[in-house]
Amino acid sequence: PDNMMASNDGSVVALVDYDFATFAGKPSQMGTLIYQAPERLDDKYVATYSGDIFALGITLFELATGENPLHNGDDVQVGFNIMEFRIENYYSQLPENLEGEKCYQLRKDFKAAGYDKKKLPILAENCPLSYTIYMCLQRDPAERPRAIDLLKVWQGKPRGGIE
Repeated sequence: PDNMMASNDGSVVALVDYDFATFAGKPSQMGTLIYQAPERLDDKYVATYSGDIFALGITLFELATGENPLHNGDDVQVGFNIMEFRIENYYSQLPENLEGEKCYQLRKDFKAAGYDKKKLPILAENCPLSYTIYMCLQRDPAERPRAIDLLKVWQGKPRGGIE
């Protein structure tokens, strides 16, 4: 993705956000279309962290699979893909070896349980990347985690979703 920067030796990778640092709280349609959250397509959209969280989820999904699930065709088709996007339709595309066999099985169990949110704590505890991708790509912005919630998952502290 264009919004990732790496040091010359590759030891540091940073996710940068050129579009919203100065526009938070104001209506805006800036940004790269294939990373935009569904609510961003609303003319009355006001930039919040949840749109950036969704973009992080798309970036992580793309890094894990090599594919951006929204990038398929021209801008009109991409807009349609965004409006119809449901992570449940793409979650099984995560590679089997992502976070190991245990996580692959947990993802399969999660899918078999109809993506029952009661199963999220065990996913968060054992598979932080799989959990992060799933939660960041929630259609409803209110269901997406805050950055601090994701940090806690990655630090191995309270898990299972938004507090």
